[in-house]
Amino acid sequence: MRARHLMRLACAATSSLLLAACGSSAPADIPTPTASRAAIPATGTASAGRLLDWPEFGLDPQRSDVSERTTGITSANVAHLRRMTVTLAGTVDSSPIYLHGVLIAGATHNVIVITTTYGRTLALDADSARTLWTFTPAGYGGWAGSSQITTTSPLADPGRRFVYAASPDGLIHKLSLATGSEDRSGAWPARITRDPSREKLAAALNIDGPDVLASTGGYYGDAPPYQGHLVLIDRASGRLRAVFNTCLLYTSP
Repeated sequence: MRARHLMRLACAATSSLLLAACGSSAPADIPTPTASRAAIPATGTASAGRLLDWPEFGLDPQRSDVSERTTGITSANVAHLRRMTVTLAGTVDSSPIYLHGVLIAGATHNVIVITTTYGRTLALDADSARTLWTFTPAGYGGWAGSSQITTTSPLADPGRRFVYAASPDGLIHKLSLATGSEDRSGAWPARITRDPSREKLAAALNIDGPDVLASTGGYYGDAPPYQGHLVLIDRASGRLRAVFNTCLLYTSP
């Protein structure tokens, strides 16, 4: 069952790679069908529950990106929303995650967690925009300022005690949500590529039961090799439970 499940995930990842590689040659005049008004489902009644957390890219492992739960933003209070500008220690080119009511440094915070392109992960207080902690991976100075980056979005552990984050050297880190310190027990941090200068950690992390799902892809510039990995990492130990390798061959027409 695990092998079949991994194969389905791998097929989806491989399809994405194929689409990315072939997108430039796709016809631009494909007709787009328009649904009839009768075919559009009626708007349902919002769930009475509140949407309090956004723990990963796309909200959930299915990448739903939407929820019927209420957000707390209404026509009565939307005018009270305000813009906040935050100065960060790096560029964030991935989606943030959000958790409410998390204990950090002995106090309760609504927290936003982000990862920069060079692998720093920060926890920000969502109400004050204050930085609560910053994790800087070992070896940061070796790639900072170079073209070796990550665009992987972080992931909150379901137990709300840890977050998982990537760095451009091919590692997935398990960080304490309370302090930002790295869990180095077992096989953590988990290495998912031995060629990080050519295999980019780009896709958002995902979760499946006891496993964190991570994948690699290629950098911009159409430079071979076209290969990637889909990796299952045991959340408890950091051990790699399974690896699917794919290689996309390309020949000029």
